[in-house]
Amino acid sequence: MADAALAGPDAARWEIDRKIVVAGAVIAITIAVRDLFFNDEMLFGQDFSQVWVAGKLVNAGLVDRLFSLDAFNDASHRLLERSYPGGIWSYPPTALLVAAPMALLPYNAAVCVWAAIQAAICCLTGVLATRPRLDPARAAMVAITSPALILSCLFGQFSIPVGCLAILAIFLLETRPVLAGVLVGLMAVKPQFGVVPAIVLLAAGEWRAIFAASGTVAAMALGVAALWGVDVWPRFITDTLPAQVANMANLENYRPVAHSVRDCLVLVGVPHDLAMAAQIAAGLLAVVVCVLVVRRDRNPRPRAFVVCVASVLILPYTNIYDQAIPAMGALALYGSRENLSKLVLAGLYVIWLGPVLDIFLGGWGLLKISPFVGLIVLAGFLRPPRPAH
Repeated sequence: MADAALAGPDAARWEIDRKIVVAGAVIAITIAVRDLFFNDEMLFGQDFSQVWVAGKLVNAGLVDRLFSLDAFNDASHRLLERSYPGGIWSYPPTALLVAAPMALLPYNAAVCVWAAIQAAICCLTGVLATRPRLDPARAAMVAITSPALILSCLFGQFSIPVGCLAILAIFLLETRPVLAGVLVGLMAVKPQFGVVPAIVLLAAGEWRAIFAASGTVAAMALGVAALWGVDVWPRFITDTLPAQVANMANLENYRPVAHSVRDCLVLVGVPHDLAMAAQIAAGLLAVVVCVLVVRRDRNPRPRAFVVCVASVLILPYTNIYDQAIPAMGALALYGSRENLSKLVLAGLYVIWLGPVLDIFLGGWGLLKISPFVGLIVLAGFLRPPRPAH
């Protein structure tokens, strides 16, 4: 059945796609192996170590130490037997709902479980987003070998789960609006990426999903307060947010992974004010496209793509592993490949390879291109779709 579905021209296209998938996976795995085995500073799941240490602290009743840079770094050094350079607890309190259960396991086991969770949700989303274009086995293979997943596991980030939650929500919006809203609400572990999905729900007038998302966020916030005290929220506002803003104010703090439109331009010498103007323009365009697509097209594939790309484009501070979110959106749009031009398909390949492609471009001092390619493909949705013949 699967071979029949990929007969003729589709079979030839799949051969090209398969080569791109394999090349991307090999490059990503090579980078991961290099960093893990030849970089003394790199810890598997390095960003996840923040989450795990935070879970250890709150499980031990030491919530206050989350909000002290010195205390948190001391705990990281003691628990991980190494220091986390410049580490702060940079997540909202909702992330403690993940951190606390993960910290019940030893670190190595916890980071492997987190990688397995990422892989599972990535495969599930890949199978759903590409059917019937790809059979489940091929879809799972594409998802599990994605550079986005490999690098997200290497860092132990939330990017893959957040991107997948957005896609699953869009695909379920028509038939299961309450469940879709719950999934959007769960994105509160990284709330900055939930802004565009919230705008989309409002633009679509999906009130049941809006109420479900709001209720989910409220339940998470109240649950955190009940488990670890009401003070975690004001401390997040007065301590964590200023520390994170101070970190974002200096590009040198995160130069190797900087990946927003603004930061990519600044890194190649564009004046900050001009780069910020480009960032604002990109964000406005992204929001306009999202509203336009969700109002005129009930197809979840273009909806999922524009939401994932826009969720990252609107932010002046993103990291290279956040490119996992547009990459998952590219996979969703790939599912309707028969309606895509060769130019759009080429753009999807660049977005798919973006998490590793831009590592090399940035290392060579060149412009990281995947945010701009995503913006160009997104702008193509301003043109009304051609009627089907």
